[in-house]
Amino acid sequence: MIGDSTFTSIRLINNVIEDAKEHSKELWIVLQDIFKAFDSISLDFLSLALKCIGLPIHAVQCIINLFKGRQIQVATAFGPSPVFQDKDGIDQGDSFSPLLWRIYYDPLLATVTLLPNKGYTMDCIWSINPQELDTWEHFSHRIAISAYMDDTAWSDMFKNRIQDTLDIARSFYELVDIKSTTKSTRSLTKQQLLYVQNKFLATIKHKRRSIGQVVYLINKVLYSKLIYLSQLSTFTKPEWDAIE
Repeated sequence: MIGDSTFTSIRLINNVIEDAKEHSKELWIVLQDIFKAFDSISLDFLSLALKCIGLPIHAVQCIINLFKGRQIQVATAFGPSPVFQDKDGIDQGDSFSPLLWRIYYDPLLATVTLLPNKGYTMDCIWSINPQELDTWEHFSHRIAISAYMDDTAWSDMFKNRIQDTLDIARSFYELVDIKSTTKSTRSLTKQQLLYVQNKFLATIKHKRRSIGQVVYLINKVLYSKLIYLSQLSTFTKPEWDAIE
Protein backbone atom coordinates (compact mmCIF):
# COMPACT_ATOMS: atom_id res chain seq x y z
CA MET A 1 0.00 0.00 0.00
CA ILE A 2 1.27 3.48 -0.90
CA GLY A 3 2.77 5.32 2.07
CA ASP A 4 2.58 2.33 4.41
CA SER A 5 5.58 1.01 6.29
CA THR A 6 6.50 -0.83 9.47
CA PHE A 7 7.51 2.48 11.10
CA THR A 8 4.12 3.09 12.77
CA SER A 9 3.84 -0.45 14.13
CA ILE A 10 7.41 -0.39 15.45
CA ARG A 11 6.89 2.95 17.19
CA LEU A 12 3.59 1.80 18.70
CA ILE A 13 5.12 -1.34 20.17
CA ASN A 14 8.09 0.66 21.43
CA ASN A 15 5.79 3.18 23.16
CA VAL A 16 3.90 0.37 24.87
CA ILE A 17 7.13 -1.23 26.11
CA GLU A 18 8.54 2.09 27.36
CA ASP A 19 5.26 2.93 29.15
CA ALA A 20 5.22 -0.46 30.88
CA LYS A 21 8.84 -0.02 32.00
CA GLU A 22 8.30 3.55 33.24
CA HIS A 23 5.15 2.77 35.25
CA SER A 24 6.13 -0.79 36.29
CA LYS A 25 3.11 -2.31 34.56
CA GLU A 26 2.71 -5.92 33.56
CA LEU A 27 2.93 -6.37 29.78
CA TRP A 28 2.49 -9.40 27.56
CA ILE A 29 3.29 -9.22 23.84
CA VAL A 30 2.89 -12.13 21.42
CA LEU A 31 4.17 -11.88 17.85
CA GLN A 32 2.44 -14.00 15.24
CA ASP A 33 3.33 -14.59 11.63
CA ILE A 34 0.80 -15.90 9.12
CA PHE A 35 2.19 -18.85 7.19
CA LYS A 36 1.89 -18.20 3.43
CA ALA A 37 -0.79 -15.58 4.06
CA PHE A 38 -1.91 -14.92 0.51
CA ASP A 39 -1.86 -18.59 -0.49
CA SER A 40 -4.04 -19.53 2.50
CA ILE A 41 -6.90 -17.17 1.67
CA SER A 42 -10.28 -18.88 1.31
CA LEU A 43 -12.16 -17.42 -1.65
CA ASP A 44 -15.51 -18.20 -0.01
CA PHE A 45 -14.62 -16.17 3.08
CA LEU A 46 -13.03 -13.45 0.94
CA SER A 47 -16.36 -13.14 -0.87
CA LEU A 48 -18.16 -12.69 2.47
CA ALA A 49 -15.59 -10.12 3.63
CA LEU A 50 -15.99 -8.10 0.42
CA LYS A 51 -19.78 -8.14 0.78
CA CYS A 52 -19.41 -7.09 4.43
CA ILE A 53 -17.76 -3.79 3.43
CA GLY A 54 -20.60 -3.06 1.00
CA LEU A 55 -18.94 -3.92 -2.29
CA PRO A 56 -21.52 -4.52 -5.07
CA ILE A 57 -22.27 -8.17 -5.83
CA HIS A 58 -21.05 -7.96 -9.42
CA ALA A 59 -17.73 -6.44 -8.25
CA VAL A 60 -17.31 -9.21 -5.66
CA GLN A 61 -17.95 -11.87 -8.29
CA CYS A 62 -15.49 -10.24 -10.67
CA ILE A 63 -12.72 -10.28 -8.03
CA ILE A 64 -13.40 -13.89 -7.03
CA ASN A 65 -13.37 -15.01 -10.67
CA LEU A 66 -9.83 -13.63 -11.01
CA PHE A 67 -8.54 -16.33 -8.65
CA LYS A 68 -11.10 -19.15 -8.86
CA GLY A 69 -10.59 -22.30 -10.91
CA ARG A 70 -7.24 -21.25 -12.33
CA GLN A 71 -5.09 -23.67 -14.28
CA ILE A 72 -1.31 -23.46 -14.39
CA GLN A 73 1.21 -24.62 -16.97
CA VAL A 74 4.97 -24.17 -16.52
CA ALA A 75 7.33 -23.44 -19.42
CA THR A 76 10.40 -25.68 -19.07
CA ALA A 77 13.51 -26.36 -21.18
CA PHE A 78 11.76 -29.49 -22.48
CA GLY A 79 8.52 -27.76 -23.38
CA PRO A 80 5.36 -26.87 -21.43
CA SER A 81 4.46 -28.98 -18.42
CA PRO A 82 1.10 -30.72 -18.03
CA VAL A 83 -1.71 -28.42 -16.93
CA PHE A 84 -2.61 -28.62 -13.23
CA GLN A 85 -5.29 -26.99 -11.08
CA ASP A 86 -4.27 -24.14 -8.79
CA LYS A 87 -5.43 -24.01 -5.18
CA ASP A 88 -7.46 -21.25 -3.56
CA GLY A 89 -5.58 -18.08 -2.73
CA ILE A 90 -4.44 -14.82 -4.25
CA ASP A 91 -1.20 -14.01 -6.03
CA GLN A 92 1.85 -13.12 -3.94
CA GLY A 93 3.33 -9.82 -5.11
CA ASP A 94 0.23 -8.72 -7.00
CA SER A 95 -0.53 -5.01 -6.49
CA PHE A 96 -4.14 -5.90 -5.64
CA SER A 97 -3.29 -8.58 -3.06
CA PRO A 98 -2.35 -6.37 -0.05
CA LEU A 99 -5.73 -4.62 -0.18
CA LEU A 100 -7.60 -7.93 -0.39
CA TRP A 101 -5.59 -9.29 2.54
CA ARG A 102 -6.53 -6.28 4.66
CA ILE A 103 -10.21 -6.79 3.92
CA TYR A 104 -9.87 -10.53 4.61
CA TYR A 105 -8.02 -10.11 7.93
CA ASP A 106 -9.90 -7.07 9.25
CA PRO A 107 -12.84 -8.94 10.88
CA LEU A 108 -10.47 -10.49 13.43
CA LEU A 109 -8.67 -7.21 14.16
CA ALA A 110 -11.95 -5.30 14.47
CA THR A 111 -13.47 -7.92 16.79
CA VAL A 112 -10.54 -7.94 19.22
CA THR A 113 -10.22 -4.13 19.15
CA LEU A 114 -13.88 -3.71 20.13
CA LEU A 115 -13.65 -6.06 23.11
CA PRO A 116 -13.63 -3.77 26.19
CA ASN A 117 -11.32 -5.80 28.43
CA LYS A 118 -8.51 -6.56 26.01
CA GLY A 119 -5.20 -4.86 25.35
CA TYR A 120 -2.69 -2.66 27.12
CA THR A 121 -3.90 0.71 28.43
CA MET A 122 -1.66 3.78 28.30
CA ASP A 123 -2.60 6.73 30.54
CA CYS A 124 -1.28 10.26 30.72
CA ILE A 125 -2.26 13.67 32.09
CA TRP A 126 -1.79 16.46 29.58
CA SER A 127 -2.64 20.14 29.44
CA ILE A 128 -3.50 22.43 26.57
CA ASN A 129 -2.06 25.28 28.63
CA PRO A 130 0.30 24.10 31.42
CA GLN A 131 -0.03 27.47 33.21
CA GLU A 132 -3.75 26.89 33.85
CA LEU A 133 -4.59 24.09 36.27
CA ASP A 134 -8.12 23.56 34.95
CA THR A 135 -6.82 22.64 31.48
CA TRP A 136 -5.08 19.46 32.63
CA GLU A 137 -6.94 16.41 31.38
CA HIS A 138 -6.58 12.66 31.71
CA PHE A 139 -6.12 10.76 28.46
CA SER A 140 -6.29 7.01 28.06
CA HIS A 141 -5.67 4.81 25.03
CA ARG A 142 -5.97 1.05 24.73
CA ILE A 143 -3.76 -0.95 22.35
CA ALA A 144 -4.67 -4.58 21.75
CA ILE A 145 -3.18 -5.11 18.29
CA SER A 146 -0.46 -3.79 16.05
CA ALA A 147 -0.56 -5.42 12.62
CA TYR A 148 1.32 -4.95 9.38
CA MET A 149 0.36 -7.24 6.51
CA ASP A 150 0.81 -10.84 7.74
CA ASP A 151 2.63 -9.94 10.99
CA THR A 152 0.55 -9.30 14.11
CA ALA A 153 1.56 -8.20 17.60
CA TRP A 154 -1.00 -8.91 20.34
CA SER A 155 -0.56 -7.02 23.62
CA ASP A 156 -2.25 -7.13 27.00
CA MET A 157 -1.63 -6.38 30.66
CA PHE A 158 -2.56 -9.84 31.96
CA LYS A 159 -1.50 -13.33 30.94
CA ASN A 160 -4.99 -14.84 31.06
CA ARG A 161 -6.37 -12.06 28.86
CA ILE A 162 -3.65 -12.42 26.24
CA GLN A 163 -4.38 -16.15 26.21
CA ASP A 164 -8.08 -15.42 25.62
CA THR A 165 -7.11 -13.16 22.71
CA LEU A 166 -4.92 -15.88 21.22
CA ASP A 167 -7.80 -18.35 21.55
CA ILE A 168 -10.05 -15.95 19.62
CA ALA A 169 -7.39 -15.55 16.95
CA ARG A 170 -6.87 -19.31 16.73
CA SER A 171 -10.60 -19.93 16.26
CA PHE A 172 -10.62 -17.35 13.45
CA TYR A 173 -7.59 -18.98 11.81
CA GLU A 174 -9.27 -22.39 11.96
CA LEU A 175 -12.49 -20.96 10.53
CA VAL A 176 -10.80 -19.41 7.49
CA ASP A 177 -8.02 -22.04 7.15
CA ILE A 178 -5.09 -19.78 8.12
CA LYS A 179 -1.89 -21.15 9.65
CA SER A 180 0.07 -18.98 12.09
CA THR A 181 3.40 -19.35 13.88
CA THR A 182 4.51 -17.74 17.13
CA LYS A 183 7.88 -16.02 16.78
CA SER A 184 10.62 -16.21 19.38
CA THR A 185 11.08 -12.90 21.22
CA ARG A 186 14.15 -13.79 23.27
CA SER A 187 16.59 -11.70 21.22
CA LEU A 188 16.72 -8.06 22.32
CA THR A 189 17.30 -5.16 19.94
CA LYS A 190 20.48 -4.08 21.73
CA GLN A 191 21.89 -7.57 21.26
CA GLN A 192 20.87 -7.50 17.60
CA LEU A 193 22.76 -4.25 17.00
CA LEU A 194 26.01 -5.68 18.33
CA TYR A 195 25.46 -8.89 16.37
CA VAL A 196 24.87 -7.00 13.10
CA GLN A 197 27.92 -4.82 13.68
CA ASN A 198 30.23 -7.74 14.49
CA LYS A 199 28.95 -9.79 11.56
CA PHE A 200 29.55 -6.86 9.20
CA LEU A 201 33.09 -6.31 10.48
CA ALA A 202 33.90 -10.01 10.22
CA THR A 203 32.78 -9.94 6.58
CA ILE A 204 35.08 -7.11 5.47
CA LYS A 205 37.96 -7.48 7.96
CA HIS A 206 40.13 -9.84 5.89
CA LYS A 207 39.36 -8.43 2.45
CA ARG A 208 41.30 -5.79 0.59
CA ARG A 209 39.20 -2.70 0.07
CA SER A 210 39.97 0.94 -0.54
CA ILE A 211 39.15 3.56 2.09
CA GLY A 212 36.37 4.84 -0.16
CA GLN A 213 34.81 1.39 -0.38
CA VAL A 214 34.93 0.92 3.40
CA VAL A 215 33.35 4.34 4.01
CA TYR A 216 30.61 3.55 1.49
CA LEU A 217 29.85 0.15 3.06
CA ILE A 218 29.69 1.61 6.57
CA ASN A 219 27.49 4.57 5.60
CA LYS A 220 25.17 2.80 3.16
CA VAL A 221 25.00 -0.76 4.53
CA LEU A 222 25.95 -0.92 8.21
CA TYR A 223 24.38 2.35 9.37
CA SER A 224 21.16 1.63 7.49
CA LYS A 225 20.76 -1.69 9.30
CA LEU A 226 21.61 -0.18 12.70
CA ILE A 227 19.17 2.70 12.25
CA TYR A 228 16.38 0.31 11.24
CA LEU A 229 16.94 -1.96 14.25
CA SER A 230 17.34 0.94 16.70
CA GLN A 231 13.81 2.20 15.96
CA LEU A 232 12.55 -0.23 18.56
CA SER A 233 14.53 1.06 21.54
CA THR A 234 16.13 4.12 22.99
CA PHE A 235 19.78 4.01 24.05
CA THR A 236 21.92 5.83 26.56
CA LYS A 237 25.14 7.52 25.43
CA PRO A 238 27.37 4.78 26.94
CA GLU A 239 25.36 2.16 25.05
CA TRP A 240 25.83 4.02 21.76
CA ASP A 241 29.53 4.47 22.56
CA ALA A 242 29.84 0.71 23.10
CA ILE A 243 28.29 0.06 19.68
CA GLU A 244 30.53 2.64 17.99
